[in-house]
Amino acid sequence: EPGAGSDLAHVATRAVKMDDTQYKISGQKIFITGGDYDAKPNIVHPVLARREGDPEGIKGISIFIVPKYRVKDDGSIGEYNDVACAGIEHKMGIKGSATCQLSFGDNGDCVGELLGQPCQGIEVMFHMMNEERLNVGVQALGIASTAYLNALKYAQERLQGTDIRLKGKSTKLLNLIKHPDIRRGLLWMKSYVEGLRALNYYAAFCMDLRNAETDEKVAKTANGFLEFLTPVCKAYSSDMAYDVCEQAIQIFGGYGFCGDYPVEQFARDCKITSLYEGTNGIQAIDLVGRKLPMAKGEFFKDIVGQMEKTINEVGGDMALQKYADLTKKAKDNMVDCAQHLMGLMQQMQIPEAFLSATPFLEVVGDTILGWMHLWQLSIAHKKLGEIFEKANAMTEDEKKAVINDNREAAFYSGKVHSARFFISKILPLQEGKVKSIKDDDFAALQIEEVAFSEVAVAPAGV
Repeated sequence: EPGAGSDLAHVATRAVKMDDTQYKISGQKIFITGGDYDAKPNIVHPVLARREGDPEGIKGISIFIVPKYRVKDDGSIGEYNDVACAGIEHKMGIKGSATCQLSFGDNGDCVGELLGQPCQGIEVMFHMMNEERLNVGVQALGIASTAYLNALKYAQERLQGTDIRLKGKSTKLLNLIKHPDIRRGLLWMKSYVEGLRALNYYAAFCMDLRNAETDEKVAKTANGFLEFLTPVCKAYSSDMAYDVCEQAIQIFGGYGFCGDYPVEQFARDCKITSLYEGTNGIQAIDLVGRKLPMAKGEFFKDIVGQMEKTINEVGGDMALQKYADLTKKAKDNMVDCAQHLMGLMQQMQIPEAFLSATPFLEVVGDTILGWMHLWQLSIAHKKLGEIFEKANAMTEDEKKAVINDNREAAFYSGKVHSARFFISKILPLQEGKVKSIKDDDFAALQIEEVAFSEVAVAPAGV
């Protein structure tokens, strides 16, 4: 609503009782994806509203089924239900989606049916919302993946510059992918895309395990994983996906800034994923304020336990010991950071803890991606070794020949190098983020609002 975006406690839409289940609905809603269109004969809206006499705040909110056209007893479409599109937003991206302002009951004739029990609207809504947050993470991943693949194809085809080792002695142009900084940028993108894919697939696995497992304890643990991972999947995926899109533009150079190539659209379309289904700041607060202490911290401890299991298994392979050690260090940093924030909350320093909510979510995301990459590295390293052994490839040149001739070998080699890059080049940066969080300088809370200005403003009348 115009006055209640992330703050659902101030929902102003009203529901006046007609009979046991039906209510007259009146109010305004904004930013409704697909709020009105003609591709389907009817649109059914789940609408949050407050019944007359119910408490203020989120405890007094109910949810109602409100169709654009009423539905007859035989299932056919009936009369118009006084749901009007009051406007369409002009957006930077996702322009193929009609983002609408909706007006309910302008003529006093909008009828909705109560969904579930009264004053349980938020609880009912979150059955949908939590799944949608996971879907948004996958949406962001999909955009990032195609941005990376477009950048890769461009770098393989575009001729630009000569071999820097020849110091100008050669005029032979090279493909962009031959240049060190381009290769770094591409592998940076690849490592994030593959890490985010593993994170989101693991969350989907937890969902399946929760729904299908007959062992109640296993199902409960899987649900705990899913609860903890949901804000990370949504927020970390969308933040990093946007960065991947930005890097794709950079690979294209000036052409990436032009509409002739699709990467600028990927960036515009991707940005919404950090905003809708709960802004990423809200996700971070949810992680620190609810998910971290949930079940007395057991969900977080279970995630850490799974990380430790992988680290210990991989650490037994001397060829991968370095990467296991780096991942263990990141895991220990994350645990230390979590304990610091929990300590602040136990001392009722809630604003101070929430000040670091977004950086902490990034720390958690970095660490989980490190874990996912280590897990994949252990599998890919073994599989690649088996391919080399079968091909009797002993020297580096022989191994390179196998990789260039065998797509399966190329796939596993890509996984190995992607994991090595993330764990050795990106994951160590997490330590600086942890140090920043643990440094109890609360300048952002202490600065006076007038001091946020960049310029000195002369007093009135001077």
